Amino acid sequence: MLQMEITVIIITATFQLIVGLLTGYLLYKMQRRDSKRDREEEESKKKHADQEKARQVEYTSIKRGMLAVLTDRLTQSCQYFLGQGWIPVHELGSIGMMYDAYSDLGGNGIVSRLYEKVKLLPTVHEEGD
Repeated sequence: MLQMEITVIIITATFQLIVGLLTGYLLYKMQRRDSKRDREEEESKKKHADQEKARQVEYTSIKRGMLAVLTDRLTQSCQYFLGQGWIPVHELGSIGMMYDAYSDLGGNGIVSRLYEKVKLLPTVHEEGD
């Protein structure tokens, strides 16, 4: 009887030890998996942030380049027509569209003054208009 009780105690203790080891092992594996997932998620966030920063730099560069092109084109056009003393109606429309884009991009200054002067020029309708 005593031997049987000792056997039951040994089996119970062994079972508890095995269950404890398995539980510990499973928790360890879950923590490693969670840790790996957290690292991957952090790397993904960093990659996304880096890509967004690169897009912002590219966007800003494109915007600045477009503003520079519009500034140059508007200045040349306005100076040409101011020197001529008149402007075709369709050219005034084209300059107006460029100026609107220029303004939307944050342009101002000398081009605005030139455009205001060009709008005061006499307009002509060319043949075919």
